[in-house]
Amino acid sequence: MEDTMLKRKGLSQEGLKLIACITMLIDHCTATLFFSYISVAPNPELASLIYNILRIPGVIAFPIFSFLLVEGAHHTRNAKKYAARLAIVAVLSEIPFRLAFARVSFGGSSVMLTLLIGFIMIQCMGRVKGFWKVIVAIPFYLISDWIPMDHGGEGILLIAMLEFTYGLKHAKLWRLVGFFVLFFELSLWNIGYNIMLPINQLPLLSIIPIFCYGGYKRTYSKKVQWAFYLFYPVHIFLLWLLNLMIFG
Repeated sequence: MEDTMLKRKGLSQEGLKLIACITMLIDHCTATLFFSYISVAPNPELASLIYNILRIPGVIAFPIFSFLLVEGAHHTRNAKKYAARLAIVAVLSEIPFRLAFARVSFGGSSVMLTLLIGFIMIQCMGRVKGFWKVIVAIPFYLISDWIPMDHGGEGILLIAMLEFTYGLKHAKLWRLVGFFVLFFELSLWNIGYNIMLPINQLPLLSIIPIFCYGGYKRTYSKKVQWAFYLFYPVHIFLLWLLNLMIFG
């Protein structure tokens, strides 16, 4: 019998997660190891330019994770276990995150706390209909904007937009509009040598892999599932350790 999996088009859930993990890894390697290297680089200005360029891929990671969070919230069989997994990884990530990014302006708690709050918000939004979903999202935005955490209030707004548009007719169009509204502000970023980039618009690049998502999984393996979850705290811890060993 022909494998029906081969007939499916677009990115699988695992493929989308892999893109997010790779771009996040590039960003985190840059924010730790390469950031430390700048202080000893023979040409700090060139090193700063390379640093800023290497930070660009990371901007698509959070929108992808937010999209997958909404997808997961609607397909999970047990919301409590889903929330528990996020909470476990958030706890495991906290100390490594603060150690690894103490020298850069990440500040506050890790993105896992943002995703956990976002997941709880999604569950609450699912209990109401229409415009009430927006009202329900407001307290979560205020909390995430008040508590220092990676992506914070802006991240919660993105998750809320993805949840509000989930299942709508022409959902991709509505989400495209939502992305442009959220990342509308034009702010040019000098990455070095007077090269200017629109920093606030860069997350729009995440639309490409998100819209290529085929809506299916390649595996239901618990080991693979936990591997993706644990990748976050493990790689951050290893980067902190490497940074400490190499640069002190």
